[in-house]
Amino acid sequence: MAGDFFGWLSLALPTGVGGCWCVDRLESDRTDLMDQYVMPGCEPSPGDFAEAALKARGDHRLEAYIRGGKDPEETHFDELDWLIGFSELWLYALRNARLALSTAATTTATAPSASPLSSLRRAERQLLAAHGREERQRRAFQDARITFDQHAAELRAMAEVNATREVLASKHIPLPAEAQLNRSVRLSNGLDMPRLGLGTTMLNGEKGKEAILEAFRLGYRLVDTAQSYGNEAELGSAWRSSGLPRHQLFLVTKLSEDEGCRRKRAKALVRQQLKLMQTNYIDQYMLHGPCPGMYGAWKDLEELYDEGVVRSLGVSNFNLEELKRFNSHVRVKPHVVQNKFSIYHRGWAPVQTQDVAQKLLSWGVVLMGYCNLDAYPHVLQPLEDVHVKKIAQKHHRTVAQVLLRHALQHGTVVIPKSERAERLRENADIFSFQLSAEEMRLLDALPLLAYHFKKPKYIEDVFRWNSKEEL
Repeated sequence: MAGDFFGWLSLALPTGVGGCWCVDRLESDRTDLMDQYVMPGCEPSPGDFAEAALKARGDHRLEAYIRGGKDPEETHFDELDWLIGFSELWLYALRNARLALSTAATTTATAPSASPLSSLRRAERQLLAAHGREERQRRAFQDARITFDQHAAELRAMAEVNATREVLASKHIPLPAEAQLNRSVRLSNGLDMPRLGLGTTMLNGEKGKEAILEAFRLGYRLVDTAQSYGNEAELGSAWRSSGLPRHQLFLVTKLSEDEGCRRKRAKALVRQQLKLMQTNYIDQYMLHGPCPGMYGAWKDLEELYDEGVVRSLGVSNFNLEELKRFNSHVRVKPHVVQNKFSIYHRGWAPVQTQDVAQKLLSWGVVLMGYCNLDAYPHVLQPLEDVHVKKIAQKHHRTVAQVLLRHALQHGTVVIPKSERAERLRENADIFSFQLSAEEMRLLDALPLLAYHFKKPKYIEDVFRWNSKEEL
């Protein structure tokens, strides 16, 4: 096997497919096993909230929007939803600012001025009331800017004080045996699926092939692609060049275009994809999203599943209601759902009123989270989040590693994308540490600062809004 995967892969050698991946139960890496490992000192300071507020306010795309009065011209493989994104960004800035001011008042034993808090709260209410109304949203953005900037000097002063505070490193805590062995998850049909993979969006041509090859050298065994990515041939060429036996790999692809989403055509498309990927079976095949004729296409996929040409089935970009309807019409229910998962969006974007990831888990469905590190399809940048950076400093880890570890501890499969060897290595080194229950609770609460429609009731009130002022 090429690469030792930084020492930890050897832990998995006794069992698993081809001696590569050790099998775990889905529940075994979740936070409830780690309550005895709580690290103190995780609660954000007023300066942390101030830094987070200023960081959101200073987002370069928001600045471009404010200056130009129009949505930024940013290239992406798919359209970004700027209105929802900017709403989340402004709410994140305003709520962190309000927490900074109220927490500072609590720690100094002086009552907070009603005026700053009420003005910030009023700006929040305007944003919430403008939901779904474009012109009202844009006016609310302007009002939010005026309100926030009135408090910017005070927030900057808090952030400057915060910069002088020493960040205490977390004491090393031995990982429980269960967490040491979390390398794969068992799907509802008994198939073992690696918990870490390579996403390949926009990894095309020779660079794409080399990135996949480098991932194989470093120990990655799951690779996720799709019809729309246009790189299935690169994946096929890379795995053939790697010298790895096919049974050690877990290859995922998808039906992306409506033309193939119908009876008979889906089966023909899969045959073409098999040729491109130079394989006679696909470990996991998905519908890339709801599409016309999808029930007929799914019948094709069920037949291929029965034949062993496809070893597991999944869907992507389905919300819970769409998945419920879909399940009521099909014989073989999806084993995996691939949806957005980040510290702000737990299984769907925008923020939902229920925990999509937990609901899927309760149904026995594995969630493969995409864009753990990326703002897509909105604007809030997980990699720039001040609260995550503080936790990363404590663990002497990168922000990306903390974000990916957070997703792992929710029982998800992660598929970060990179073409750089150092990033591939960094993204893979997420099994040798864990986040405490306290740190997980803080990260899990961040959607409370970003939601822009209905308040998510499933999130613990770690910021104690109910004891201060209702969020």
